[in-house]
Amino acid sequence: MPKGWEVLPAGDTFVTRQVKMMRPHWVAKKPAKGYTSTLGIWAPKENIEAARKLAEETRMQRERKRAISQAQREKREANYREQFSEAVYQYLGFATKHDGLARDIAKATAEYATRVGSERVGRTRKLSFEEKVILAARAYIRHNYTKYEDRLLGLEYPLERGDYTYREIKSDAEEAIW
Repeated sequence: MPKGWEVLPAGDTFVTRQVKMMRPHWVAKKPAKGYTSTLGIWAPKENIEAARKLAEETRMQRERKRAISQAQREKREANYREQFSEAVYQYLGFATKHDGLARDIAKATAEYATRVGSERVGRTRKLSFEEKVILAARAYIRHNYTKYEDRLLGLEYPLERGDYTYREIKSDAEEAIW
């Protein structure tokens, strides 16, 4: 390493970003199976100290911004969940005497399918909103209002998606939905 340089371990994104903007720096990486992990960066000691000082001076301001952003994100997510729930309710189209059940299914479907970071159908960008609603509603009903789960749990061995028995159980559950 050049004289007067030290390592800044990975973890504090603000400080790392500031040091990288000050130039020069070297990124320390470690190859692993299927990916490369970043261990930190090497940079002049005075750049790292300046970045840490700036981080301390702006900490309160950044925390306020973070809190505002979090509140806005939560509001956006609540609106999306509400939209999703209403769309599921409309898709179900139950008779008015079963309105309560339809609302319960719609709300539960939206809560489950739209959870952030869940990688569930409600979060995908590959499908249209309408497709997401339909798939999520059908999956929720299949898992909660048919014998689908019981039949899968009753098997003695783990199934894979392409397995004939799995497809048969899923097909029976789909028929029960309609």
